Amino acid sequence: MISVEEIISKLKEQFGDKFIRYYKKRDKRYFANVEKDAVKSMVKFLIDNFDARFITISCVDNGTDFEMVYHIDVGGGNVLSLRTIVKKEESSIDSIAEFLPAAQWIEREISDLFGVKFEGHPDPRRLLLPFELPEGVHPLRKPMEGVIPKDQRPSVEMLITKGQPLEIAPPLARRREELKLSSQLPTTAVVEDALKEVHEIVKETGFDKEAGYDWEKKRLRYK
Repeated sequence: MISVEEIISKLKEQFGDKFIRYYKKRDKRYFANVEKDAVKSMVKFLIDNFDARFITISCVDNGTDFEMVYHIDVGGGNVLSLRTIVKKEESSIDSIAEFLPAAQWIEREISDLFGVKFEGHPDPRRLLLPFELPEGVHPLRKPMEGVIPKDQRPSVEMLITKGQPLEIAPPLARRREELKLSSQLPTTAVVEDALKEVHEIVKETGFDKEAGYDWEKKRLRYK
């Protein structure tokens, strides 16, 4: 019988960078972090090539994102769980029910309770919630809220974006201009290499993900 390590090796070979990280949590329990857009293909790859068996899907709402975990039996009681992140702004992921009818029920349950849409699901009707419940009401879905307290969000946003928590006061900026100095202090906000180093630290420590920072929009993902 092929080992879990060999299966992991095949997944890495097949999906490259879409397969992010793998670790063994305890005996017969294995986890792999994967990209969202590769989950459907990975599950099908396991089913088609290794006689794997679908168990279920777990969903956890961490405030800014959903963590989706696809539990697969890969033989001999070994469980490989594929973990991926679904951003709340998107709240959607491809359905695997197209080739795994047994997944229809758990996908509908997660859709009801968390508001995650499974694209391509053959029967996306409500499963657990009463039909008279208003659209958009999902009992286990948390508000779009990160770990940063509301009164600290402007400072944290400024710290990540510009490398400093506070802007220079307008009177001081005007006074510096009168003295023929730059209106900005020589901080990380204007020293490119220093700001780059701050950004590298933020990314390496995972603080940007923990805080829920959007690098493209240069702001926290929640107000």
